[in-house]
Amino acid sequence: MSDAHGGNGWVSWQDDFPIEESHTSASGQEITFRIDMDESPTGYRATAQETDRSRGCRMGYRLSVFSPINPYLALGEFRRLIRTRLATRSVERSDGFVGLTHDCLVGVIDYAEEDGGPRG
Repeated sequence: MSDAHGGNGWVSWQDDFPIEESHTSASGQEITFRIDMDESPTGYRATAQETDRSRGCRMGYRLSVFSPINPYLALGEFRRLIRTRLATRSVERSDGFVGLTHDCLVGVIDYAEEDGGPRG
């Protein structure tokens, strides 16, 4: 496949990135991500970082997914995964304590003191 400068009308996947997309969290908050794509000898990696504007004073979300075949498959996997992860409340505060809402947690929960603690 040739890029747009090759004269055959095809546009390179690099022209489609970075992009910004918004998704809704379990708490109803709209979370906006900047998605970058990198190519390696073994495939494509989509890295999504919550934008500064979206995260405010929180630490924000980060996610990375991989496709050995196609950058758009990596983007599709990001979309599938982020909708599932943001729709799931992982922690909640009760009686002054933070606890898991499920018996099993997949991923990592980060927070900083200035962030006010974990958010589900």
